[in-house]
Amino acid sequence: MKKKYQFITIGGATRDFMFYDPAAKFLFTPENLIRQKSLCFEYGAKIQVGKTYFTFGGGGANTAVNFSNLGFKTAALVALGDDENGQAVLTNFKKQGVDTRLIQIQPGKMTGFSFILTAGKEKEHVIFLYRGANNNLSCSLGNLKKLKTRWFYVTSLSNSN
Repeated sequence: MKKKYQFITIGGATRDFMFYDPAAKFLFTPENLIRQKSLCFEYGAKIQVGKTYFTFGGGGANTAVNFSNLGFKTAALVALGDDENGQAVLTNFKKQGVDTRLIQIQPGKMTGFSFILTAGKEKEHVIFLYRGANNNLSCSLGNLKKLKTRWFYVTSLSNSN
């Protein structure tokens, strides 16, 4: 039996906002086993940032796009909100040649969103993440068995469904 897909990726999908701040300060506290290195800003400050841009992320989404760019017939099983960011992620999938038929649109939910700050000359980063619709991804073993694929790629999931 011929498989419909070579890969189906299962995992998160986010809209990411990234920016770079070359002036960020680092605080080193080696005695603190949990927070040995912190990225710091002056409380209440208004900080001018450098380069900013929107991009896409999430383990399931990134891998699907990469497999598709390598020439594999790929579908993504991810959850998106019915919002503007979800539409942007969906449009990106289509532009990148990822099949979108398995995507779960969650009415009334917001698409996952990341706010990524890159700082310093080493380009260290901190990610603020809102899981959003990713928390509602539903995927049962019975439904997976019905999908025609050679491989599943499963990344970190935020729900037990």
